[in-house]
Amino acid sequence: MTSKTTTPPTTDVWDTLLSEEVGPNKVETLFTRSTLLERATYSKIMQSLTLTFRNGAKYCYFNIPKEVADDLFSYSSDKNTGSAGKFFVKEIKFKYTHHKL
Repeated sequence: MTSKTTTPPTTDVWDTLLSEEVGPNKVETLFTRSTLLERATYSKIMQSLTLTFRNGAKYCYFNIPKEVADDLFSYSSDKNTGSAGKFFVKEIKFKYTHHKL
């Protein structure tokens, strides 16, 4: 399976995405136990998931259902002993359109 890439959204879309503050429309988490993921930010308005990887790479994934983001975020909790990286590869990486930031 190959991952999907897309042309970048318009400047207006990026401005909206990047200007949202963490709050009711944006959720952010750190992955302290993951060797792949460092940070994830989900925009409820844009249905986008911005991921920062341990190697410094940053990608934005589009049309992500809230349930998928919630499942990924559950791996940042000490209660979930699963792998955030494995979840990302299996459930997000090859299924959703993305753009490298």
